[in-house]
Amino acid sequence: MRRIASVFLPGLAIERWRRSASGSPDLPVALVVEAAHGPLIHAVTDAAAASGARPGMRLTDARALDPKLLAEAADPAGDAALLKRLGRWAGRWSPLVEIDGEDGLRLDVSGIAHLFGGEPALAADMERSFAALGLTARVAIAPTAGAAWALARFGPHLVEAEGLPGALAPLPVAALRLEARPVQILERLGLKTIGQLAGVPRKSLQRRFREADNPLDALDRALGRKDEPLTGALHEPPPRALARLAEPATHIEAATQALERLVPELARQLEKRRLGVRRLHLAGYRVDGSVAGTGVA
Repeated sequence: MRRIASVFLPGLAIERWRRSASGSPDLPVALVVEAAHGPLIHAVTDAAAASGARPGMRLTDARALDPKLLAEAADPAGDAALLKRLGRWAGRWSPLVEIDGEDGLRLDVSGIAHLFGGEPALAADMERSFAALGLTARVAIAPTAGAAWALARFGPHLVEAEGLPGALAPLPVAALRLEARPVQILERLGLKTIGQLAGVPRKSLQRRFREADNPLDALDRALGRKDEPLTGALHEPPPRALARLAEPATHIEAATQALERLVPELARQLEKRRLGVRRLHLAGYRVDGSVAGTGVA
């Protein structure tokens, strides 16, 4: 049975910003991005949220509610880079990890939960591990990627296939990961929950939406009627330098000469990718097919 884990990081931008912020974390602060009609709020602290500031709101509107609201520049590129690193790090739980939007990951955990003591223990281990990094995480596990995404943000955290329709039914239609426009149309029609949407004849809705905005497609993906494959994030291999010798090396000095060629090339690659080194591995490939290697801390 397929099982997908969705990891929702609701405070990624703010929690990353706090690592380098000099002010009090209790201050009302909004991280903003520049837009055509003035700064837009990208993320807010709890204090800012309590005063009415919300992501997507114009900074001027938020300051009308709270003149003391502080603004700092958001760093979406830095947030995305952190999420990419977290995707590599999350490989400890699954060999297939995908970046999921701007604030999440999804992992194929089919058949591996027993290695962590079951799904509840797996979800708890994920949340604990992210907390140790200073990041709030909400984890849900379900039979489909769409359902796991919805449950991580709106619902219970663990759902089996047979209980999926009932678990999704009370959730808002926004849990189907729809854009604002189709959500507004559905709410105007009185279809505010997934259960209400599922109970409406399909033909009566299909003509109201473009193909890309069709909530019925999103519903089918969440319920597993349509496949939604995962594509693991591409990871760059670690930097390496290779020296090919025209003849087999028979003297110990050959290793020193090889290192004099390899180390500068490796240093250039590290500098280009802005990486450091914790451990190096030197491998020598013999003519008989065997490999001699050593690690250097």
